[in-house]
This record gives sequence, structure tokens and C-alpha cells, in this order.
Amino acid sequence: TLNYPKEIIAQYNTTSIWHSLKEYKHDAEFEDKTINVRYSGIEKLNLIGEEIISPESERPNKFTIVAMQSVLGQATKDKRYDEIKQWILDRDTNQEVEIYGKWKEHFTDGYPQLKGYVTPAEIDQKFKETRYTLVIPIGPNWLTSKYAEVLMMGVVPFLHPTYDIKENLVPKDHFIRVSTPEDFYAKMKFLDENPDERIKLINLLQEKLYNSDQKSFIKASSLVGSYMGIYGLSSMMFALLLVFYTSKRRINRKLVHMASLILGGVGFLLMYFIPVAETLIISFILIGFSWGSILSMPYAMLSSSVDPKKMGVFMGIFNMFIVIPQIIAALGGINFLSNLLGTQSINSMIVAGISLIIAGICNFLITNKNAISYEDD
Repeated sequence: TLNYPKEIIAQYNTTSIWHSLKEYKHDAEFEDKTINVRYSGIEKLNLIGEEIISPESERPNKFTIVAMQSVLGQATKDKRYDEIKQWILDRDTNQEVEIYGKWKEHFTDGYPQLKGYVTPAEIDQKFKETRYTLVIPIGPNWLTSKYAEVLMMGVVPFLHPTYDIKENLVPKDHFIRVSTPEDFYAKMKFLDENPDERIKLINLLQEKLYNSDQKSFIKASSLVGSYMGIYGLSSMMFALLLVFYTSKRRINRKLVHMASLILGGVGFLLMYFIPVAETLIISFILIGFSWGSILSMPYAMLSSSVDPKKMGVFMGIFNMFIVIPQIIAALGGINFLSNLLGTQSINSMIVAGISLIIAGICNFLITNKNAISYEDD
């Protein structure tokens, strides 16, 4: 049997029938296989790096919902519209509700609560000023990312009876599950009369959704993105400084490259000793200095010290020792290194730091004067 996944992760639990060849050959037979589809929380992936908003912020809007027409063209019947009408429009006599999403005019006539399309940024701002929403699924049992998005913005996400019917998110009797429109409005009224309970509920739900490991992962992902930008910026600034300085003065390439590599090595080693993630910016700046030198100094030293007639050969050899480690890593070298050093990523950073320092010291082996400092004939 070929190319069958062991398991499929999705936004709900079910099974899937896969139709595949039994083997790779002409006129091979087909067979069907049932694959388990497991809920995995995958709908929360798009929240990485997003800010978690406190429910204690000022929230003048009682109820906001994002729901758009689920049928195409000029259809006059829409199951989602029927749910919204039953649960919201027919009961919102004071027109306090704001519903955003695209709807044809024959649906919106007589209902000013249907506000139409607005940009994602405008929706986010609306929810940051909102206390409650109702999450209606695309289909029974689906878990969309909407509940997680609004919860992160401090909104109570009440769940429609057909939402998460297999109870992957919260138990059947959880407060945010509503069984009828009357139940829904009664719970909103209770929380409005007891705002401390609303804040407590949101905090508990945010803790459940973004447990300590998930919070750490989201925070780390955000910091990595920021620090990679700092790393690139420091590399560029260092390279620019080299360009401007060498345009007017001669430098000792060997010592500059040696110092840069050692600084990069120190940057990697500092990752082990720095106790607070926010100060890892120091490591990324030092590694950026090293990278700025790596991109220029080896080529400059090599091109100045070899016979011009053999330049292509030496540059080819030089680039081979860049590509070969990459090929080894792609073919399983990463797994070998993980087995050798353990699963902790910091171990690889320590090896990288030590390697860079050793590489820096090895610059003492460079004795060719043209490589060390280029001089015009």
C-alpha cells in the first residue's frame, strides 16, 4: 500500500476514505482505506504572535458577530441567515447587535444590524470594544478559528448548539454553550449584571485556550520574528560599515574576520547563559556581526590570494564546503545531530558557538599577505 497517511489532523473528528494504488506499476489495482481524522486544535495556528487582550478593557458594544452569506448567487434561502434571524435579528428589538459580513440586499432589507463587509483590521477593533459574540459553525461539529480569535481579544464566545458537538473544546455543560436563544440572552444578561464574573470567565477560558506552554510558544514565536529582524539589520549595518571603512582605509581582513567569528560564537554561547528571553537580542546582534563578515571576508581573502587563472576552481571548491554540509543536513544529518546532542535545541547552539570560536582562532593559520590585506600592484 502506497502513500497513505497514518493520521489526518483537522478541525473535527471523523474518518476519511482514501483511494490509492496498491503499488507503482502499470495496470496496478486500486484500494480504499479508512483513515482517522483527529481534532488537533489546528484552527489556532493563525493566532501565533497575536496579542492577548484583557477582558477588563472598556467595552461599550454588547454584541458583535461576523457571519456572511453561505449560499451563492441570488438564492433566497440561507441556513446561516435562518439561524441568525432566529437567534439574533428577531430578538434584537433595540438593534444593539452589529453583524458584519457580505449579504445580498434581499437578506439585509429591514435589518440595519447587518452592516456589510469591513476590513479585518476594523473587525478586530470592533471586537476589542465588544463583550459577547455567538459562534455559528460552517457545518455541524466544525471548529473554526473564530472562537479563538475573539476569545484572545477578551470577548465571551458563546457556542451555538451545533458548534463542536463532539466536545473537543469545552464540556457539554460549559457556561459558554447555549441551547436556545432564551438561554443565550439570559447568560448575556447575567454577565452584564455581574461584570466580575464575565472577566473571571474570560480569564479562565484564555488560560485554557492559551495554556502556559502555548503562551510561551506564542511569545517565543513573536520574539523570534523580531530578533531575526534585528539579526538581519545588524548584519547589514556591519557589512555597510566595512564597505565605508575599507573604501578609505586598509584593514587586516584576518583579524576582522577572526573577531567577527568569535563575537558570533559568543552570541550563540550567551543563549545558554541569558536567563530572560527579552535580552537575547544581544545574542542576535553578535551573530549578525558574524554573518556580515561571513558573507564577505572569506570571498575577499580567497579572491586576493589565488591565481586568477584558477579562480573558478578555487571558488568551486570553496562553495562545495558550503553546500556539502547543507546536503548532509537534508539527508538526515539533523536527526543524527539530535540523537548525538539530545533533543534540547540549546545544545546545538552551544556546538555552533564553539565551532565559530574555533573557526575564528583558525584565522591565525592565514599567512598569505594578499589575503590579509589587499594591495594594488
